[in-house]
Amino acid sequence: MFNIHQWYLENKEKVKAQHDIYRKSHLEKYREYTNNYRILHPDYIVNCKVNRQNMAKKIKSELYQLLGGKCVICGYVGTALCIDHVNGGGTKERKENGSSDYRYYRKILGKIKAGSKDYQLLCANHNLEKEMSRRYS
Repeated sequence: MFNIHQWYLENKEKVKAQHDIYRKSHLEKYREYTNNYRILHPDYIVNCKVNRQNMAKKIKSELYQLLGGKCVICGYVGTALCIDHVNGGGTKERKENGSSDYRYYRKILGKIKAGSKDYQLLCANHNLEKEMSRRYS
């Protein structure tokens, strides 16, 4: 018996590519549908934003755990921890991902789970010290 769910999982990339082609060739129709949906379902936008914010917090929490949960220099544990790019380039990486914390943290999480050592946790003080020494040296 044909299982549509199984077929979709096996052909996910192909389906996504077809969807992208359709959306690009019917952009006005797609925009009109999206705008009408947003007008008819104003709570949808609010719920999506809240869900993305909650997911970003969960991913950030997981990142902190994977990175040790404390500043690598002084051992500070608290709300003033920052994800630091060991070799710099954080601003560039943020710009590439747009303003979405969710996408940004998800991308970093994927890299860390793949074994990347390009990130560390620093407290706000040490993060600022590192940035200032980089800028003025």
